[in-house]
Amino acid sequence: MTLVPAIYDGIEIDMLSLGDADCLIVTRWFGSTPRRVLIDGGCGGDYEIVLDFLFSRGFTAFEAAICSHIHNDHASGLIKLANNRRIATFSCSRLACCGDRSP
Repeated sequence: MTLVPAIYDGIEIDMLSLGDADCLIVTRWFGSTPRRVLIDGGCGGDYEIVLDFLFSRGFTAFEAAICSHIHNDHASGLIKLANNRRIATFSCSRLACCGDRSP
């Protein structure tokens, strides 16, 4: 888990290098309280890599999950992450998807 000073205001962005796929975690700090958004989740085959990263950083709760567009390299891993009961404590009721809807 990341140690953070008691008073910190700022934004932290973690970008995972997954080849052709994407996964970002945006954290907005309010004092010592983080609020995180998961953007894309890579390919389905990247699921374990992303999951290991999230657990290694202690990221288990997210305000939202956003899929930038419905292509395999953005959505497949995100869907698997959203279905994982160990991390998917999203405060929103569903995934948000932006952009085109082509496969």
